[in-house]
Amino acid sequence: MVAIPLLAGRLGVIAAPTRLVVALGAAALAVAVTAVPLGGVWVAAWLFVFVAAIAVAAPAAVQTITARAGEARGAATALYTFALFVGASAGPQLADLVARHGYPAVALAVAALAAAGAALAAVSERS
Repeated sequence: MVAIPLLAGRLGVIAAPTRLVVALGAAALAVAVTAVPLGGVWVAAWLFVFVAAIAVAAPAAVQTITARAGEARGAATALYTFALFVGASAGPQLADLVARHGYPAVALAVAALAAAGAALAAVSERS
């Protein structure tokens, strides 16, 4: 997370919607790999990739939303923030429900959500 602001200049040359799709796709792949029982070091390494991808996706999402909102930039940002807090509030409860089936189920559920986000971002990029 500390490295992302340092890499902002290099990441800035990539269009925000493209960055968002690629970062969410990378996050989905990285967390899905952790569902495979590879051992502690590999899980830690892939979770590092997951966190890095989310750290890239978050500002790309804000940048994409505000760029598309036009004059309604404030309302779009408020709606995004609302959705972010709903997800942050519901996430632990949903993770607890899935956790009864073990860590691989949680990892695959998170991967599915990240992949869905990447797909939605890709579809919205074409619109």
